[in-house]
Amino acid sequence: PVGIGGWLSIAVVMIILRPIGTFWMHYATVLGALDAQHWSGLQSTVPAPWTDFAPFILLVIVAWGTILTVLHCVLVYLFFARRTSAPYLFIVLQWMNLFYVGLAWAVLVGFHLGAGTNAVRVVLQLLAGVASAGAMTLYFLRSKRVKATFVRRYWRYTSDPRILADPA
Repeated sequence: PVGIGGWLSIAVVMIILRPIGTFWMHYATVLGALDAQHWSGLQSTVPAPWTDFAPFILLVIVAWGTILTVLHCVLVYLFFARRTSAPYLFIVLQWMNLFYVGLAWAVLVGFHLGAGTNAVRVVLQLLAGVASAGAMTLYFLRSKRVKATFVRRYWRYTSDPRILADPA
């Protein structure tokens, strides 16, 4: 089987929606908690062992969310260009996104910047994310369709004439 079909169509929906979802989660959750009011009172809000490191940790989370959003946009291009790197980037971004969501939630709650987030709901969402990322990882690593669909390598690093001659 070659082409985007079967279980790979689920990944298509995820890949198209993930940049929007990552941006929205990043904007609404992380950047929403870092308005001028919270930032100016950060030293008094954050528990004692973290007060000195809180601004740096929050800025790292903001940068990480921005980089994730950009990488999800790059993945859209690589996926539809059928590049060999797309499945691996997809897997890495699945796990990075899951870790980002968990870390951002833990930091916001730990720094008392979260607006009363339901911990049970977040943990269940993280567990569902682990199950989804695990299933998609297995699929992308073992699927014959994935191996047959993503065949276009970066031209400088290949000597296979079939790939070089394929204009599509």
